[in-house]
Amino acid sequence: MNPYRILDISDDATSEEIECAYRKQAAKYHPDMGGDAWAFQQVRDAYNLIKKARSSDTHQLKSDETESAVAEPATVPNNPSKHNTPFANPSTRNTTTSSKNSATSQPVNSKVDDSRHWFWRVFFQQLPLQNETTTFILVNVLDVFMTYMLMRFGAIEANPIANFFFKRWNFDGMIFFKMGMVAVVAVLAQIVARRDLKKARFLLYVGTLIVGTVVVYSAILFARHFLTF
Repeated sequence: MNPYRILDISDDATSEEIECAYRKQAAKYHPDMGGDAWAFQQVRDAYNLIKKARSSDTHQLKSDETESAVAEPATVPNNPSKHNTPFANPSTRNTTTSSKNSATSQPVNSKVDDSRHWFWRVFFQQLPLQNETTTFILVNVLDVFMTYMLMRFGAIEANPIANFFFKRWNFDGMIFFKMGMVAVVAVLAQIVARRDLKKARFLLYVGTLIVGTVVVYSAILFARHFLTF
């Protein structure tokens, strides 16, 4: 992802604007302030990437200017009137070329960096809304367990789709269906979190609340079954 987009600034933002945007985003997502640790890490990575890229561009520009200044006496002709040609000033030409190369190479470097570190981000870095996702998965596991316990004593699956999988492939089929739906919701929440953490968190909270209500209701039915004996 474009680091400038993460900090919510334009590609030609000044150093002061970059610092201001970083402080604003860091304060918003800092874990100690109730923010999300994954989002805070993304803000830090974006800031460091921008600073590193701009520092490299500045160093390259100064290097090109130094080389041009050293080479200029050997290429300047004796007639001063000929300096008015568009190619008379090698320093200007090299500086302009370097600036263009830097401007065109920046997005490429960002894309290369993203492609190289996708494996690390998926398998080693903390995922967004990790705690909320874990809670959602655990509640769904409890739902599967309570459904199994109730069906052992003659209960019927209320969900028609889950009941279809149960009749077709027994209890294994129903587990496959329910956990597949859990995986879909979890992946969808991760995708939404890349753009809007609040919406992704709301999605997981609603899912957890719905399934949690079903678990509580199943527990009540299970308790009533034992109280009648």
